[in-house]
Amino acid sequence: MMETLIEKSLSSDEQAYDELIEKSLSGDEHAYAELIELVKPDLYKVARTKLRSLDDIDDAFQETILKSYKNLNQLNNRKSFKSWIVTIFKNECNNINYKYNRNTKIFNKVVDTLDSEESI
Repeated sequence: MMETLIEKSLSSDEQAYDELIEKSLSGDEHAYAELIELVKPDLYKVARTKLRSLDDIDDAFQETILKSYKNLNQLNNRKSFKSWIVTIFKNECNNINYKYNRNTKIFNKVVDTLDSEESI
């Protein structure tokens, strides 16, 4: 049975991921940079739906790169690299949103307190 073009493409992508992960685990930072370039479009798609500013997107992206590189040896199934790093990225986006929401609530309380003191 002949492989379809899509199947060939998927298997070559998986092979590329596998090779780059192997090199990255051996300490090849350039291989990891290539790996990140492969998933970057997927991460930015997620970012546009979850974050408000480019600065927040950059922060989440940088944290994701650092955490995923540091924990790459914990990746059990190399075929799931893309979903693994997207999950890390989503968690970073959620962390940024949590901090933003918490800071907004604190700011609003301070403003409310100042407003109530002025009216006295």
